[in-house]
Amino acid sequence: MIIAKNITYGYSRQTVYEDSSFSIIKGELIGLVGPNGAGKSTLFKLLRGEDHASTGTLQIQGSIGYVPQEVKHDPLLESAVDIQTYIDPEMKKEIYELMIMLESLEVNAELDTMPKILSGGQRTKLALLRAIIQEPDILLLDEPTNFLDTEGKRWIMEFLSDYPNTLLVISHDINLLDQHIDKILAVNPTTKKIEEYKVITQSM
Repeated sequence: MIIAKNITYGYSRQTVYEDSSFSIIKGELIGLVGPNGAGKSTLFKLLRGEDHASTGTLQIQGSIGYVPQEVKHDPLLESAVDIQTYIDPEMKKEIYELMIMLESLEVNAELDTMPKILSGGQRTKLALLRAIIQEPDILLLDEPTNFLDTEGKRWIMEFLSDYPNTLLVISHDINLLDQHIDKILAVNPTTKKIEEYKVITQSM
């Protein structure tokens, strides 16, 4: 659960949010949208405790996981002896399940491959799988479909639609979001508010 009450945040004389409020209940799948530079990634920093609002309150209950747009430095990944122990350290999944996940995201490597030798895009896909398998109470994903083709995008969004806990996704791919999410949080750079919109799905 996340409850923001009248939060204000800014830097270098620039206000990002002003007296803004929103709430997210347990189990909601949220799309976080807004123009580039509006403050989407900044909100993730506040939720992760990397920075703090100057006024207002931000109440968060539960563990938080986070996957950035691109994994450039991850000590856990770089020290992992192989892909399997990195993405599934608690051995929650069968080997065949892990192989299906790797294939679906076009990770062209075996489970015994050292993840640190892979490219940035491949490493980011592994971090995404690790977060999904660990199932934190609140999972923050920043453009999770960046390195995926059309089939990979479809697979990951279908998979995320079944995520059992709270999920916040930054994405410019509105068509994918609309099919799966419960609510939109839109960062409005004009009003400096984080606006909430309930998504109404139409049955075919």
